[in-house]
Amino acid sequence: MRYELHEHISRLLFDHDCVVVPGFGAFLIRYHSAEINEATHMMRPPSKRVYFNKSIIENDGLLAKSISLTEGVSYKEALQYIDKESTRYQDDLKLGKKLNLHGVGRLVLNDDSNVQFTPSLEINYLFDSFGLSIFRSSALQREEVLRQSINKVIEKHIHEKPVKQRKRNLLWAAVLGPVAIAAAIGYSVLSGSGVQNNQNWAGFNFMQLSQSASETVIEKEPVTSETINITEENITAIAEDIVAPANNIEEPTTAEEVTTIHLGDFHIVVGSFKDDINANKLITKLKSKGYDAYTADGDSRYKRVAIGNYGSEAEAEEALKEIKKNVHPQSWIYNN
Repeated sequence: MRYELHEHISRLLFDHDCVVVPGFGAFLIRYHSAEINEATHMMRPPSKRVYFNKSIIENDGLLAKSISLTEGVSYKEALQYIDKESTRYQDDLKLGKKLNLHGVGRLVLNDDSNVQFTPSLEINYLFDSFGLSIFRSSALQREEVLRQSINKVIEKHIHEKPVKQRKRNLLWAAVLGPVAIAAAIGYSVLSGSGVQNNQNWAGFNFMQLSQSASETVIEKEPVTSETINITEENITAIAEDIVAPANNIEEPTTAEEVTTIHLGDFHIVVGSFKDDINANKLITKLKSKGYDAYTADGDSRYKRVAIGNYGSEAEAEEALKEIKKNVHPQSWIYNN
């Protein structure tokens, strides 16, 4: 014979779901879907695999007819060839040998003398998967990607938390600022200013002051004996309210009395703002009253509106008394 018996069986399995070897058993075909081995990352296309059933031994003529036509022998000679090979298969198994049928599978007797069959995966008997082979895919680094994503979320949370905390602090400052200002003013009136301070603050618009406090910059400054432990957040307001009534402001007698060069290190601050709009508004208001108002150089975060500029602290302290009396009682000295 030109072909081995297992080669004839393999050729028939492409077109038939069952090929019987008379006196030995039957080889069956079953469909298998595509699969992925998660351990080895092997991917297999859809296929038809071979199974063995030793109970089906009756001759159906399929294998003998195929051998007769392929080998050019009679049907009787084909049956004799099948019977000879079947006997050899059984003898090899009884001797404990492994029967390897290329393209079909491997047979061996187990401890209970039963035939154990392992299908061969070398040949895919499904025509629809022709040309598709088994392949291995590189493992996806999901754990590393997940770890990087978690680290980014943690870093973002760490960076955003201080920003949110600062926003909450500013919100509380805007809410409690008016209360603190009112308390400071009440304390000033009750603890020593007497009738004169009551007269100076008569007509002061507390509602407007409360509204403007939300725009005040929260900035702590060094405490001096003249500021009576009051910070900039307690003295800053919109220009309409920060200046006392016009009849209480002492107008400069001549234009020559207004200081226009600000080269000294000591400034008397009457308002501090975070934006230019409110600072310019106050400067315009003060200049309309005849004061040389300007923005003092220094910390770029704040726009400090100042009146007067002095070369020594003693001169600034002397001028501060008049400015507290005529412009704002909580003005303070700033040294840049």
